[in-house]
Amino acid sequence: SSSSSSSSSSSSPKRFFSIRKKNKLDLTQEQQQKIKKIHVKLCEIDTTKSVIILCHGFASWRNQMLISNLAASLSLSKDMNCHTLRFDFTGNGHSSGQWKFGNYENEYMDLCYIYNFVTCTLKCDVQCIIGHSQGSCAIMRHAATIAMTSKEEEVGAENKEEGKLDLPLYVNLSGRCVKCDDFNPQTHWLTKNKCAELSTTGKFSMGKRGEREMIITTQDIERKNKFNMLEYLPNIKAKVLTIHGDKDSAVPPSNAKSFDGFISDHRYKFVSGADHNYNGLLFIEK
Repeated sequence: SSSSSSSSSSSSPKRFFSIRKKNKLDLTQEQQQKIKKIHVKLCEIDTTKSVIILCHGFASWRNQMLISNLAASLSLSKDMNCHTLRFDFTGNGHSSGQWKFGNYENEYMDLCYIYNFVTCTLKCDVQCIIGHSQGSCAIMRHAATIAMTSKEEEVGAENKEEGKLDLPLYVNLSGRCVKCDDFNPQTHWLTKNKCAELSTTGKFSMGKRGEREMIITTQDIERKNKFNMLEYLPNIKAKVLTIHGDKDSAVPPSNAKSFDGFISDHRYKFVSGADHNYNGLLFIEK
């Protein structure tokens, strides 16, 4: 997809996203905070077609191989007949802002902005929201929140079947069922040197992505360990499909079953032979 940007106030975060229109090329957009200003012209979006939103995972971006190729496959599918939209969470890819470890709150808010942009600005329905890896945390919380919002809007509404909610399908790709105190630096992927640096200085660097350095602090880890998906999973009324590779070494496949007891309408499927990123393009059709 082609990218485009324009000048704006340094205090106004930018979120970059790409729309793949049905049977047409990607158009990359720049989105201002709260979707108040769009700087790239939207060219003849067919509002009769719904949109599938895709959310990337930890320390990734919208053009990651799985996300970009899945978006292309969905938009070109005759059966789906939809547009797709993928975007960079704050502090990732081309979006502005500081990268933060365990940035669940901001990523949820980013998804809310994107969802509102699609429904209120583009005037399109959202058919499905897909979250890969850490992106699943944002979509699960959105699923819980939109269920409560939709229910409130239906109270007293005319010409609507009682209790019927027009909700998107939510697809969790390789997501972890995150609970309180899940992350212990000494037993996860941090080296002894990184753990020692964290203990001594209160922070360490994961390296750089482009010009952006990824710093993890003790405060970041404390915030991450306070995050608990179980607080809102029972509020989800939408349909949720979890897909997990049975060869995933990053997030154990057992996580797929963990959602079953908390989401009323949840199904899971394992992809035989697939790793955390579904082996690039190997399992894209599945």
